[in-house]
Amino acid sequence: MIFKLFPEEGAFGIHERPIHWSWTILWYSLIPLIGGILFAYFFLYLEKIFTRVETWALPALLKATLWGIVLSVLTLVTDYALFSGEFHIVPFSKTALSYSPLFLLLIALIKTISTHAGFAMGWRGGKIFPAIFASVAVGAAISQFIPIQPAITVSLAVVASITIILEKPLLTAVLLIFLLPISLAPLIFITAYIVMLIHKFLLKKIGLKSLIY
Repeated sequence: MIFKLFPEEGAFGIHERPIHWSWTILWYSLIPLIGGILFAYFFLYLEKIFTRVETWALPALLKATLWGIVLSVLTLVTDYALFSGEFHIVPFSKTALSYSPLFLLLIALIKTISTHAGFAMGWRGGKIFPAIFASVAVGAAISQFIPIQPAITVSLAVVASITIILEKPLLTAVLLIFLLPISLAPLIFITAYIVMLIHKFLLKKIGLKSLIY
């Protein structure tokens, strides 16, 4: 009944996928976790940088028009720069491995910049789905270098990054269960809370708070 009510191709797609569990996952899982954490801090850092653009003494119409022009140029690189990405996440995850790691990272960069710059220049919307979409691209790039199932690699990277961006592990886990394979639900919950502990430790011990907030 659930699979009928929430088709896989929708914005939210509860779906199953065979997961091949092995002990190697424990070792290699650190790589997508670190990658997701680093991307989250990069996402938050750019958000802080682009908030300064909002203070520019330019007419709102001019700022919105300028960004519209820049956005149209970005679409020449990838049309994934457009919209928030919620309807593209599941389909994109199926084709992401056909792209090179460098292009996937470029997609993540463009999606991050277009999101923050759009907000700063007067275009409004949500940032969560763009962050998830960009995180999927980062996870897909990492998955091409480590010998574990891509679905696990991508999921770990996405959970790590979104947990830090939202700073709400329970909300992150519940949200991502609708997008990631339901078979990974236990891993998603455990990862979200572990990453949150790491995030709090880094904020307290290393002083990242001044850098990203």
